[in-house]
Amino acid sequence: MDPGATLQTLAEVSVALVGFSAIAVALRAPHLGDLQAPSNRWRLGMLFLLGLGALMFSLVPSILSSGEVAEPLVWKISSGLFCIYFLSVSAVARSTGARLLDDAESTKRAMFFGLVIHSVAIASLAANSVLWGNPGLYLVFVVVALGLSLWSVLYFIFPPEDTSAGGDAA
Repeated sequence: MDPGATLQTLAEVSVALVGFSAIAVALRAPHLGDLQAPSNRWRLGMLFLLGLGALMFSLVPSILSSGEVAEPLVWKISSGLFCIYFLSVSAVARSTGARLLDDAESTKRAMFFGLVIHSVAIASLAANSVLWGNPGLYLVFVVVALGLSLWSVLYFIFPPEDTSAGGDAA
């Protein structure tokens, strides 16, 4: 498996996912209630942060390789940058999400699940950056970022019953 070709494919999937997300949210918008509500804005922000992060970090190793950086160093630098990215996204998710999202049990579980995955990604990418420089581990976490973005799309479009906007009983 050529990591460069795999990352190119993941970049294309990222572009498609972010584009699909924008279309799906636009089509679903009338059923979501107020898109300007803080919780909906947070979910949209996370959706695009994760999708664009997967796109960006699918391209970083190719950019570094074109600069004649040695192969193991490409993966170490890429992993280090990706680790910093995951750390910053986790900080934003935790600080703003805790303030903006409701206290529903499903929202708490979703937030916990996302932060656990981010923590594992941060630890693994930090170790890969310092110790191994393994392209396979890097690829795994680009796919994880894509998965989190897809999860954000689904969570946004199909919110659990107890967190849906405009949930007035008719």
